[in-house]
Amino acid sequence: MKAKKEALHLMRRGMDMAGQWRHEEALGHFDRALALTPTGRFARMALELKLATLRTLGRAAEADALRDLGVGEMPAHTKTTKSREEHNEKEEQHDG
Repeated sequence: MKAKKEALHLMRRGMDMAGQWRHEEALGHFDRALALTPTGRFARMALELKLATLRTLGRAAEADALRDLGVGEMPAHTKTTKSREEHNEKEEQHDG
């Protein structure tokens, strides 16, 4: 839990830095947040913030490459994915 709290703090600091046009520093905060929580929703948040910052800096190709690598995506075995699949199966059974 402490890692998530620290990651959230780093993301907030990164957003503050980006708001002050200190984008390179913001990228560092987002990278550290990703290192603390490499998967899950905090990772996705940090990744999206990093991608937006890269695009702001005109580094869209780098942002696209990171997205293509799947950095920060949730593993397929997580509860969220499983419950979503179960929900879809129940809807199919109900419709059919």
